[in-house]
Amino acid sequence: MSEFLARHGAHILVLGGPVVLLAGLFAMLELTRPDRPRRDAAIPTRLLALTWAAAATIHVAVIAEHFEEATVLGVFFSLLSTAQYVYALAVVLRASRRLLLVGMVANTSVIVLWAYTRAVAVPFGLGPREPAGAADLAATALELCAVLLTWTVLRRPRGTGGPARPLARAQASG
Repeated sequence: MSEFLARHGAHILVLGGPVVLLAGLFAMLELTRPDRPRRDAAIPTRLLALTWAAAATIHVAVIAEHFEEATVLGVFFSLLSTAQYVYALAVVLRASRRLLLVGMVANTSVIVLWAYTRAVAVPFGLGPREPAGAADLAATALELCAVLLTWTVLRRPRGTGGPARPLARAQASG
């Protein structure tokens, strides 16, 4: 395994790193954007942030276990949980349509990766498929809730804690 990581660890980080860090990066950009007005975080937005933070907490709890399996897995879970915490904070402080869309895509990617590791195998030859356990089922359920809550928040009209629906604007002007 160490020979495999020596040869391919960098490739795994190059391919997987951008997907994992996407939500965290956009969250940080949104937090530091000076022209972005602070939005009031309505209850659905706060629940969304809570689902991200709860999933991150579960991922933190399994970091050591994944480092024992492979260093790259431990690094992945460390980066994933950090990105999820930063994203949760950004959603509470400055929810924007772009931030919510990026989070929805990132969470969907994590869910797809989880499903792949349970149905097929751990990618890049890091192991056979893993059985579903209580912790990963809980984290995935939270991530699915986050995707659904994001969809709900994105569909809310302006002034109710979320970005306006694009169709509502188009119909009003048309």
